Amino acid sequence: MPAAEDFFNTPSVARPPPGILRHAARRVDFDARPLKVEALEALERAAREGPASVRFVSDEAERAAVAGLVAEGDRVLFADPAFRYELMTWWRRQASSGETDADALLPVPDLFPGLGSFYLSSFDLGDLQARRDFRLAARAPLHIVVHAGGTPEGLPAAIHTARCLVAEAERLSLAASFFNQPVLVPDLSRRLAATLLLPSAPQVLLAVGVARAGQPD
Repeated sequence: MPAAEDFFNTPSVARPPPGILRHAARRVDFDARPLKVEALEALERAAREGPASVRFVSDEAERAAVAGLVAEGDRVLFADPAFRYELMTWWRRQASSGETDADALLPVPDLFPGLGSFYLSSFDLGDLQARRDFRLAARAPLHIVVHAGGTPEGLPAAIHTARCLVAEAERLSLAASFFNQPVLVPDLSRRLAATLLLPSAPQVLLAVGVARAGQPD
């Protein structure tokens, strides 16, 4: 795995478009069928191109445990007025076309897409969102956890590796969807790392699979 500073200065490495992470910001209703071996191998190659470490999770019991932490993350985050305020500021950045890659990692509720920033910041939608996200995350045939030391300094490397993975998933005609709720809650982050035996705190949690028929583009 190349060091981050070397990786970013390697002319032969194609940079995925920065905005590609926004493609994975929406929730996806996945087909539960396992991915083909060829697709898994291609994603593994894409992961090796990035500067961060990656853990693939395809075991059903482990995926269910991860989905449970996603649901807990929804409940904890949306019960916190400070997080709901952050959602309001995200909404305003998006409206002014100033969204960043880090913004794409934010778990924005999608139960009521027409709700404005006032409602997002004023009401606790955590329990409803948790039920939906548990189902979606548990159905995903593959979870990919990205970590680069678990520090703010390592976040650019984790984001770049996530870009590589989302770009490869799209090339394979697969859907990708972020479920970063447990990453944002320290206790849940530690539990996720312990569950998957990670050497450092997770920084990105991505689900990959085939979108079920009727899923919007």
